[in-house]
Amino acid sequence: MKKKIIIISIIVFVILFIGIICFTKINDKIDSSITIDINPSFEINLGSNKKVKSIIALNEDAKDVITNDLVGKTLDDSFNVIADNLINMGYIEDNYVCSYSFIFKGKYK
Repeated sequence: MKKKIIIISIIVFVILFIGIICFTKINDKIDSSITIDINPSFEINLGSNKKVKSIIALNEDAKDVITNDLVGKTLDDSFNVIADNLINMGYIEDNYVCSYSFIFKGKYK
């Protein structure tokens, strides 16, 4: 009887653990990606909540421009910080026009 309770407890624990991992992975997906190529070049990945999930430096210059504190911020806030960094580091001038592309994997609201 005691052995049966232990086995059932282990099975319940494993099922709960797998459920939590799967739920976290489902909610942790990247919903949209924005690639900016000015030299420096980088990619901004957004979650379904339209907040920055990650920023990837696509070349060496981009490593100096992006900062980890942008994760969790809105796209507008992140763009403003990146633009300020680009201007301060001399990559672009204050009146520079930049084009960028969006790839949305779901509906953008």
